[in-house]
Amino acid sequence: MSAGNAVYEYAAGRLRAFRSNRNLTLTLCYAIALVAGRALGEGASGQPMLALAAPVAVGVLIRMGGSIESADFVRFAAVHLVLGFLFGDPLETVFWDGARSIAHVAFALLLFRAARTRGLIRSPIYLMATLMAVAVVSAAPGVVIDVVRLSLQGALSPSPLMVGPLVDILSMALMLAIVLTQGRGCLPTTPESGHTEEKRPGPIEHLSAAAFAGALLWFSLDGGALEAVLAGSIALLWFALRLGLFATTVAAFAFAVVELKFGTGRDLLIDAADPAVVEALRYVKVALLTAPSIVVATVVYEQQRLRRLFAYRANHDGLTGLVNRVGFAERLEFQARRAGSGHTRFLLMLIDLDHFKSINDTFGHASGDELLVTVAERLRSSMRATDVVARLGGDEFAALAPVPTVDDAMRLAKRLVETVNQTCEIGGVALRPSVTVGGVLAPDNATDPQRLMQLADEALYKAKAAGRNGWRFAAMELKDDRPSAATWRPEDAEVAMETVFLD
Repeated sequence: MSAGNAVYEYAAGRLRAFRSNRNLTLTLCYAIALVAGRALGEGASGQPMLALAAPVAVGVLIRMGGSIESADFVRFAAVHLVLGFLFGDPLETVFWDGARSIAHVAFALLLFRAARTRGLIRSPIYLMATLMAVAVVSAAPGVVIDVVRLSLQGALSPSPLMVGPLVDILSMALMLAIVLTQGRGCLPTTPESGHTEEKRPGPIEHLSAAAFAGALLWFSLDGGALEAVLAGSIALLWFALRLGLFATTVAAFAFAVVELKFGTGRDLLIDAADPAVVEALRYVKVALLTAPSIVVATVVYEQQRLRRLFAYRANHDGLTGLVNRVGFAERLEFQARRAGSGHTRFLLMLIDLDHFKSINDTFGHASGDELLVTVAERLRSSMRATDVVARLGGDEFAALAPVPTVDDAMRLAKRLVETVNQTCEIGGVALRPSVTVGGVLAPDNATDPQRLMQLADEALYKAKAAGRNGWRFAAMELKDDRPSAATWRPEDAEVAMETVFLD
C-alpha cells in the first residue's frame, strides 16, 4: 500500500470513528453552530441574525435516529458556559441564551417525534411540510422565555418579541432542510432505475448556477433593486429544477445569510420607521424569496423518486425483488447485441426449482413463497453483483453472466446449484431445495435472444428428463460466420454437451 493510500485509509477510519461517537459528534456540531451564529452577528433588535445551534442539534439527532438524553442538556449547557467565558459574556446572558436554545431543541424534537409516530413523514413532500410546521411551532418556547427574561429585567418591549420568533423559524427551517437532505437530495441514476437517459448535472453547471445567483444577489445588495432580488430568487429555481434538493437548500441558506448580513432593507415595499419592524419585514422577505425554490425542489425530487419507484416495480418481481420477465428480456436483448458485435461472451441460464408444486400442496402457499424468497437470495448470492438474476414467474428463474470461457460457465453453474442445494428451514420444517439449470452461451450458440431462450429451454428440458439437481449446456451450433478462435474453441463443444448432476 502506498503512503497516499495509507493516509487516506487512516483519515477515512478516523472519520468513521468520529461519526460513530454520538456524544462527541453532537457536542462538536452544536459548538460549531453556536460559534457560527455568533460570527454572523446581531440584528438591529439585538437578536442573533440566525440561531443555528438548536436546529443543527435537532438535525443531527434526527439523522442519528435517536432521542435526546438528559446528559445532552448538560453538554449543551457546558458548551454555552465555555463559549460564554471565551467571549466574555455576562453569566446572566449565558443562562438565558442557553435556556432558550435548549428549550428550542427539546420542543422541536418532541414535535418531530410526534409527527413521525403518527405516520406524517411518508414522502419528501410530507417531510418538508413537517419540517416547516416544526420550525413554526417550536418557536413558541423562545417567545415564552423572552417574555420571562424581559419582564424580570423590566425591559419588556415588542421589538425582540417580534423578531425573535422569525429568527427561530427561519433558522430551524433552513438548517433542518440542509441537515436532513444532505446525501439524499439527488437520486442516483442506475440501470435499475429505468431512467438512465437523465443526464446528471456536472461541476460546471453547479458553479455556473452559483455564480449566476450570486451575481444577481450582489447586484441587488449594491443597488437595492427589488427586481434584482426577485431575479436572484428565480435563479434559485435553477437549483431546484436541475441540481437537487440538497443543493437548493444550501443555496437558499446562502441567499438568506447574504441578504440578512449585507442587505439594507431599502428594497422593501413597505416603508417603516421602526428598525425592529424593518428587520422583521426582512425576515419575511427572505422567507418568501427562498421558500418557492425549496418547495419546487421537493416536488421535483418526489416526482423523480416516484418515477424511479414505478420503473423499478415495473421491472422487478414483487415477492423476491429480482428482475422480472420484462426487465430480463431487456437485459438479454442488450447482452445479445453486444455479443453479436464481438464485445463479450455471456452465459444464459434458465433455472427451475425442483418439485415446487409438492411444496405448495404439502405446506401451503405461504411456505412456498418463503421458499421462493430463500432460493432467490441464494441465487443472488451465488452470482456476482454485475450479473442479472431474474424470476420469470412461478418457480422459474433465469440468470445472465458474462464469462470468458466455457470452463468458467461450468464453474458458475456448479456454484449456483450447490448454493441452492443446502438445507433451510421453511415454516418450521427443514427442507433441502434443488434447482435444474439449462445453459447456453452467446455468441457460441446463437446471438438472437429468442433462439438463445429456445436453446436454454431445450437444455433445461433434457436435464429434467435425465434427472434433477444439476445442469446441462446446449451443444454448439456452428454458423457460416462462426466465432473466431478467441471466442470459440472446438473443444468447448465437448464440455458444453455434458449434463452434470449433484448427488
